[in-house]
Parts: sequence; C-alpha cells; structure tokens
Amino acid sequence: MLGKNLGIETKTAGLTAFNGDLVKAALVPETTLTEASDLISLLRRIKCPAEIECTRKAAELSDVALDAAIRTTHGGVFEGDILAAMQGAVFSGGGDYAGNEFILGSGEAALLC
Repeated sequence: MLGKNLGIETKTAGLTAFNGDLVKAALVPETTLTEASDLISLLRRIKCPAEIECTRKAAELSDVALDAAIRTTHGGVFEGDILAAMQGAVFSGGGDYAGNEFILGSGEAALLC
C-alpha cells in the first residue's frame, strides 16, 4: 500500500497510540494517511433493501416474543419458562439467536437487570 492514500481509524479502542505510531512509521511519508474514523458509521446508515427487510423481520419477531412473554407471565412463574416461550416464538417465526440475550428479572433479582 506504499504510495497510496489510506483511511485510518484513530478514534477506536483497537488502535493504541503505540500501534498507531508503528503504522505511521511503516507507511509515512510514502503513504498518505487520512482520518477515517467515521467512515464505517456513515456507511452503516445506508441500507440495501435486503437489510431493511431483515430489520423489519427482526422487529416482527421481537413483537411476537413480547406477546409470548406476556401470555406466559403470571405470579410465581419460572423465568426460564418465559424465556423459553420468547425464544421459541422467535425460532418458530424463522428467527435465530439474537445478538443480545433477552433481559428478564423478577423477585429479589428484578433490579439487577
């Protein structure tokens, strides 16, 4: 990449000052480094039709999971049964594991969520 113009993401926990200096030492002055920390977040705003459809499906499945939780919830119910109903609704609707788990707490642990 010597002699090229490269974007560099410096506003990140992944590139320490030490390693950033190593990158500069290896590439500069033959290569121009341009600050590009916002590039990916700007590109993430642009969604193709498939991404929009996937997001809509995820929202639908979230609603289905909430409905399953409400149907299952009553005094004294085991939280695992609620979670199973929620995850089962997502799987039955064609979904998969979420990037983040369902957050659920009750009784003495309710405020730990």
